[in-house]
Amino acid sequence: MESNYLSVALIKGHRPITEGSKSNEITDDKDALACVRNNGNKCQMYPCINNNGVFVEITTPESTFGYAGRFVHRDSDLGIQKPLMKTIGDKGWGSGCVISDEYKFVYIHVLKSGGTATKEFLRKALCGEDDKDCQRVDPHILRPHGCKGAILDYPDYFTFSFVRNPFSRMYSMYSMMDGFPIERGQKVTDAFSFHDFVMNPEEREQYTTMHSGHYDHQTSFILSENKCPSFDFLGRVEHYDEDMRTILNHVKATKLLQYLDRIGGSVHAHPHFCLFTKPANTWGSDKKHSIGGDLREEYKSKAVTKTVAAVYKKDFELLGYDKRRVLVCVICWIVAPVIVEFVAPETAVLVVIASDAAATDTVSSASTSLRYTPFEVYRVPKS
Repeated sequence: MESNYLSVALIKGHRPITEGSKSNEITDDKDALACVRNNGNKCQMYPCINNNGVFVEITTPESTFGYAGRFVHRDSDLGIQKPLMKTIGDKGWGSGCVISDEYKFVYIHVLKSGGTATKEFLRKALCGEDDKDCQRVDPHILRPHGCKGAILDYPDYFTFSFVRNPFSRMYSMYSMMDGFPIERGQKVTDAFSFHDFVMNPEEREQYTTMHSGHYDHQTSFILSENKCPSFDFLGRVEHYDEDMRTILNHVKATKLLQYLDRIGGSVHAHPHFCLFTKPANTWGSDKKHSIGGDLREEYKSKAVTKTVAAVYKKDFELLGYDKRRVLVCVICWIVAPVIVEFVAPETAVLVVIASDAAATDTVSSASTSLRYTPFEVYRVPKS
């Protein structure tokens, strides 16, 4: 008898991050650390593994390798272990850093990369959901701090940040203009297209009062002039919840882990469920100016794609995102209990829609051999 429901399984194309493989064998670059060595007067990042305390350079089969999603290991020949980043945030709960003496960590806010949501999560978990600026708790638990002082004065604290695919970040910048129109009440994105926003950056100030710092490279917030990292781990917005849990486990942040579990294990509820009417972007957890849109549609213009790839070349290369692909999610329809073998790019999610529960079970078991792990399973009425 045919079911009146479809089973929907979301499968993420990555595995949990580790702090270094203990073997000389490596199957893909997701086992690797981002090692940093001195190369003249600049830092050079390369993939390595931890082989019983000895960090060994490796060659990975991946076409891209970058800092995103990895722990950092600094070679002993580096002088300053954590130098100041090129762009220094100093506006407290706005663009500044956040420090916890209780768990000995520093969070670096990269504009347009989940910073507002991250600070809200940390604040609600450690200060209480109704304490907006952590005024009612000991400042050693959590407090805002200028990033210059945070890096220089707390070099032994675990430092982390988050970044995102430059293609989606560009669209997030565009969306944010609606919150800062020059003419009150104007919806900027109705008057100024995404194409023009990318191709004619000199015209942006005609439509928005948004600070130009939001257009800075992500790497400028987390790397020094000499390309040396100011962080110990760099999470990815695309895998936010998993990477946040990796960070919290590393610093043994019991209260934060308990709060994460209490809210369902997800700071961003179903961030990749783009099958239905999920907007392509949000900008700030309490903002209501986000706009809908399909990134694949917005990037159909080769000129737009090439321009973003060229402008944010450093971000693509140093963070490890593929500038050849603009892909938010891929949908595969399965009408029989079989799995379609598919290797998703790092920023993609494989969405499998099965016509019955048996097909979904097969998808779940077969996904294990492809190194995919089921994220969510839904049952939705057939239209």
